[in-house]
Amino acid sequence: GAPLRPGIAPRSRAGKPVAAPVTTIVPASTAELHAQRATESFGAGRFQQAIRQAEAAIAQGRGTYDLYLLLGRARRSLNRHLEAARAFEQAARLQPSAEALTLEGMSWRDAGDLTAAQIALTKARVLDPRNADIPSQLGMILLQQGMFSQAEGELSAALEVQQNWIPALIGMGQLHEARKEWPE
Repeated sequence: GAPLRPGIAPRSRAGKPVAAPVTTIVPASTAELHAQRATESFGAGRFQQAIRQAEAAIAQGRGTYDLYLLLGRARRSLNRHLEAARAFEQAARLQPSAEALTLEGMSWRDAGDLTAAQIALTKARVLDPRNADIPSQLGMILLQQGMFSQAEGELSAALEVQQNWIPALIGMGQLHEARKEWPE
């Protein structure tokens, strides 16, 4: 065809105007749109809608680490701890991270499965040994289970990582109370 010049419509060899080239806009996949809507809904605090959109995206094959993490957080925000733990567990399977494993452990704890919580948090500690929150969480779980010596070890480990870590100090106070150890 004829060369294009700014401001002049293209013409055929016979001199007749021809249609301008059409730019085709390819829409994102439906799964991608659901994932985007899930993120927007979560950001707006519409957790139930975020869950529906994330589940739709996953059902259509977009089961990514980030989407499972978002799904777990939305479920956790609605106190659906067992479902949240399963979403975080799936995120950790896709991409083992201290973040996903810590959230998984906290959700298992809140769902009442202290053993699963302990397992997830122990894995998280291996990935992030400098995070004082992880041994604090483990210490509190062990305290709930009546394992006072192990709880003290975990809470002390948290304080070694971060001196004056408030959750660990509170845990130590609860440990002394459980042991009936009162300072004179």
